Amino acid sequence: GLEADGLIHGFDPKGHLGPKGLRSLDRPTTLALTAAGQALAQANLPPEGVGVVLGSAFSGLDSIMGFFEERLAEGANFVTASNFSNIVMNAAASQVALRHGLTRLNSTISTGQASGLDAIGYGLEMLVAGRADALLVGGLDELGRGSRAVMAARGAHFRAAEGAAFLVLERPGRDAVPLARVLGYGAAFDPGPVRGRAPDPRAIERAMRLALGELRGVDAVLASANGQADLDGAEATAIATVLGADTPVQSPKRLMGDALGAGGALAAIQAVTMAGTVLVNAVSETGHCASVVIGRAR
Repeated sequence: GLEADGLIHGFDPKGHLGPKGLRSLDRPTTLALTAAGQALAQANLPPEGVGVVLGSAFSGLDSIMGFFEERLAEGANFVTASNFSNIVMNAAASQVALRHGLTRLNSTISTGQASGLDAIGYGLEMLVAGRADALLVGGLDELGRGSRAVMAARGAHFRAAEGAAFLVLERPGRDAVPLARVLGYGAAFDPGPVRGRAPDPRAIERAMRLALGELRGVDAVLASANGQADLDGAEATAIATVLGADTPVQSPKRLMGDALGAGGALAAIQAVTMAGTVLVNAVSETGHCASVVIGRAR
């Protein structure tokens, strides 16, 4: 069954965000605001020309449930109006933009466990298209009663976690020292899990090949493996087919749990700290597959 032992304990948003302006914000939004502020500060990035792309599997689900439970119990005239802003899927991304004055594109992507990597990929495409000079890209999910209920109903059996993670993705030109480069991104979809069967390894292979492009290999793979035998087996088959059996493979989720939409972004941050070229995978029980290749900055 689902093991929800990757909870963030003792998180006090006031310690990170100050005491004001928090009353109407839900917990996942304060997690996102905290991570976003840390990323912007580390990058020393001014807000001009910056946007936000956030990936999340269940963003705001508990707030949505709570709002409509109150509506059903008390009637439409007695709901807490200040909670309404939390029930839209892009609430967290919007609050990040409002707090930090980020005026370029603002998007939220929901593709299950692939959400965080898909946010990076979408951000890369938007930078190439000239939609922003720089983007906060990352993932977010909270282990609330809503997400736990959905995953339990799906028969999920893995160590679940929660969190928020952002990276700053920007075009060359600013007087800053980059930590790494995004070398490629790929995505694919297989409806197998929705139809009650294991995902087809060929979908994972497609995402990996798209991300690799002309690269013939990588120094390491950060796998999506989270302990679900069908998903892990399909991914292992895809990795062996695309890269062979000798490429080193690590599974971050086995250590810290599967943080859902935040998992891919957390793995991408780990890849930034590693030597060489790293392929990061995300395989979702929804059938979404994503891969990102991260290499050293020149």
